[in-house]
Amino acid sequence: TLVDRMRAFAGSEHTTPFVVMITAWSLLLSRYARTDDLVIAVPVDARTGPDMAQMTGMLVSLLPLRLSLSEDETIDAAIHRVHALHSEALRHRSYGLGRLLADLGRPTTPDRATLAEVTFSYMNFAESGVSGVASSGFAPLSSNRREGKADLGLYASDLPGGIDMAVEYYADIFDNDRIERMAGHFLTLLSALTEAPGDTAVSTLP
Repeated sequence: TLVDRMRAFAGSEHTTPFVVMITAWSLLLSRYARTDDLVIAVPVDARTGPDMAQMTGMLVSLLPLRLSLSEDETIDAAIHRVHALHSEALRHRSYGLGRLLADLGRPTTPDRATLAEVTFSYMNFAESGVSGVASSGFAPLSSNRREGKADLGLYASDLPGGIDMAVEYYADIFDNDRIERMAGHFLTLLSALTEAPGDTAVSTLP
């Protein structure tokens, strides 16, 4: 299955399914937007110190990743660069968004995402001991909303039996038909990414 191939591919590249999926997601978005410079926000655990380790509740912050991808890159190069970028960004996650905005002189906008209009959330339940199985492997589930903090968000839940996906979008910009086509393009690209030799240029992927 695609899920099994992706997990095996991530292992062969010494990275994680998260990195493989966000690489495919960013490649797809760069084609849609016709730009190689993207910012995608990913949720991370906001517990950054020992004094916060015992705090109850869900403490999550959005970490903006600036991804500059080139169609001339090989698959191996793209995967390794995204892996390194994500690892480096995680080392600076204690640098809070409020402080960053203050340093940049940017106003806060509570009703909208700041610094990124696209999000990617990957929850790895397969390795966390959480029980349950995916409903049907990679299954794009579309939902729409008139208001949201991001224009477009991809949510992946990695379960022992597969991966469920949901796409959330800003309905004033996208419609359901376009999102369904985008989901199909994403799966096609992800499948090709995990099957092609590592020295394949990403520009040749469908």
